[in-house]
Amino acid sequence: MTDFQEARAKRQLLFLALLRLVGMALVLVGVAMWQRGSFGIDDDLTGKLVAVAGFAFMFLVPALLRRKWREGR
Repeated sequence: MTDFQEARAKRQLLFLALLRLVGMALVLVGVAMWQRGSFGIDDDLTGKLVAVAGFAFMFLVPALLRRKWREGR
């Protein structure tokens, strides 16, 4: 593995980890909005949608990016 490939792999791993962290934060914010009406939003549907988007960021988006990166090699 060359230095360039190793650096690219580290960048990709860091990016995937950041996506998962953003997804976890979105899930927590969505649940807080849904259960307690936090952030000045009293709409249950909005909280549920934010939580679902967070789950997508945690699971779906990283899987799609990994697939795209593997096809590009």
